[in-house]
Amino acid sequence: MLSLRVAAKASGSAALKVDGKIFAMISSKGQFVAKLPAERVEELIRDGKGQYFDAGRGKKMKEWLALAGRPRLWIELAKEARQFVGTK
Repeated sequence: MLSLRVAAKASGSAALKVDGKIFAMISSKGQFVAKLPAERVEELIRDGKGQYFDAGRGKKMKEWLALAGRPRLWIELAKEARQFVGTK
Protein backbone atom coordinates (compact mmCIF):
# COMPACT_ATOMS: atom_id res chain seq x y z
CA MET A 1 0.00 0.00 0.00
CA LEU A 2 1.32 3.42 -0.94
CA SER A 3 1.23 6.22 1.55
CA LEU A 4 1.60 9.84 0.56
CA ARG A 5 2.70 12.58 2.86
CA VAL A 6 4.30 15.99 2.79
CA ALA A 7 7.44 16.24 4.86
CA ALA A 8 9.87 19.01 5.70
CA LYS A 9 13.52 18.23 5.17
CA ALA A 10 16.23 19.44 7.49
CA SER A 11 17.43 21.81 4.77
CA GLY A 12 14.10 23.59 4.93
CA SER A 13 12.73 22.45 1.57
CA ALA A 14 9.30 20.84 1.39
CA ALA A 15 9.15 17.31 -0.03
CA LEU A 16 6.49 14.85 -1.18
CA LYS A 17 7.14 11.23 -0.22
CA VAL A 18 5.71 7.84 -1.06
CA ASP A 19 6.63 4.91 1.21
CA GLY A 20 9.24 7.13 2.89
CA LYS A 21 10.99 8.03 -0.40
CA ILE A 22 11.06 11.57 -1.80
CA PHE A 23 9.58 11.86 -5.28
CA ALA A 24 9.17 15.64 -5.59
CA MET A 25 10.22 18.72 -3.67
CA ILE A 26 10.79 22.43 -3.74
CA SER A 27 14.52 23.06 -3.51
CA SER A 28 16.12 25.69 -1.31
CA LYS A 29 16.49 27.74 -4.53
CA GLY A 30 12.73 27.61 -5.12
CA GLN A 31 12.89 25.11 -7.99
CA PHE A 32 10.39 22.30 -8.39
CA VAL A 33 12.37 19.04 -8.43
CA ALA A 34 11.04 15.60 -9.42
CA LYS A 35 12.56 12.12 -9.56
CA LEU A 36 11.88 10.50 -12.92
CA PRO A 37 13.45 7.82 -15.10
CA ALA A 38 16.75 9.07 -16.56
CA GLU A 39 15.39 8.80 -20.11
CA ARG A 40 12.40 10.99 -19.22
CA VAL A 41 14.67 13.58 -17.58
CA GLU A 42 16.83 13.67 -20.74
CA GLU A 43 13.71 14.12 -22.90
CA LEU A 44 12.44 17.03 -20.81
CA ILE A 45 15.85 18.70 -20.85
CA ARG A 46 16.08 18.31 -24.65
CA ASP A 47 12.63 19.93 -24.90
CA GLY A 48 13.89 22.88 -22.85
CA LYS A 49 11.54 22.20 -19.93
CA GLY A 50 14.12 21.82 -17.17
CA GLN A 51 17.64 20.93 -16.18
CA TYR A 52 19.42 18.34 -14.12
CA PHE A 53 19.05 19.00 -10.40
CA ASP A 54 22.28 19.97 -8.68
CA ALA A 55 22.24 19.29 -4.95
CA GLY A 56 25.35 21.44 -4.53
CA ARG A 57 27.79 18.58 -4.90
CA GLY A 58 28.81 19.41 -8.48
CA LYS A 59 27.41 16.09 -9.75
CA LYS A 60 24.65 15.75 -12.34
CA MET A 61 21.75 13.77 -10.85
CA LYS A 62 20.44 11.80 -13.84
CA GLU A 63 17.06 10.90 -12.32
CA TRP A 64 16.25 14.34 -10.91
CA LEU A 65 14.75 17.17 -12.99
CA ALA A 66 14.68 20.77 -11.74
CA LEU A 67 12.33 23.42 -13.10
CA ALA A 68 12.47 27.12 -12.39
CA GLY A 69 8.97 28.40 -13.03
CA ARG A 70 6.62 26.37 -15.26
CA PRO A 71 4.16 25.61 -12.43
CA ARG A 72 1.65 24.17 -14.94
CA LEU A 73 3.96 21.16 -15.36
CA TRP A 74 4.41 20.52 -11.65
CA ILE A 75 1.30 18.42 -11.06
CA GLU A 76 1.83 16.29 -14.17
CA LEU A 77 5.48 15.67 -13.29
CA ALA A 78 4.68 15.04 -9.62
CA LYS A 79 2.22 12.33 -10.68
CA GLU A 80 4.84 10.75 -12.96
CA ALA A 81 7.44 10.93 -10.19
CA ARG A 82 5.10 9.37 -7.62
CA GLN A 83 4.42 6.48 -9.98
CA PHE A 84 8.13 6.03 -10.72
CA VAL A 85 9.26 6.09 -7.10
CA GLY A 86 6.27 4.12 -5.84
CA THR A 87 7.05 1.20 -8.14
CA LYS A 88 10.73 0.87 -7.22
